[in-house]
Amino acid sequence: MNPAKTYRFALMARDGSVQSNCTMQSASDDGACEIGSELLLSSESQTLEVWRGSTLIFRIAKAESKDQQPKFKPGRVREAEP
Repeated sequence: MNPAKTYRFALMARDGSVQSNCTMQSASDDGACEIGSELLLSSESQTLEVWRGSTLIFRIAKAESKDQQPKFKPGRVREAEP
């Protein structure tokens, strides 16, 4: 089993300002991204970033459609090759 890693979740307003942030642990980047998606869904924020240390691993934003139902545009950030 993989040891849990620490992730920082930043919920941001439309203008890019950080509205709130928290730190949680997850066994994987994918698990952290799932947690982040749920956090954004249940918040008033427009964008969420997930960080592992100083590495941005995930960014997701709400997008308004014609019927004003939120839709998500996930964007997995690729890490640079060593």
